[in-house]
Amino acid sequence: MGGAYVETTRPPAPGELVRLELLSPTAWDPLVVPADVRWALAPVGAARRPPGFGARFGRLSPEQAAALYELLRATGYLDDAEAA
Repeated sequence: MGGAYVETTRPPAPGELVRLELLSPTAWDPLVVPADVRWALAPVGAARRPPGFGARFGRLSPEQAAALYELLRATGYLDDAEAA
């Protein structure tokens, strides 16, 4: 709930502020979340992890937090035991 790993071939630099748009199967509109880049992995030959960056979410409104929670449940990231 506090952040995400984003796969991309052009990761932003650590410290950059970004807006992440998350698509949910249970919502019409994407969830837009402010975040700051904490670290980045540049593309390299046979890397074990794809290039991308780790982002820490900024302050979320109660509505954004609830939507993020529902997104995680809908995609199966959280099971019912974790949701309780």
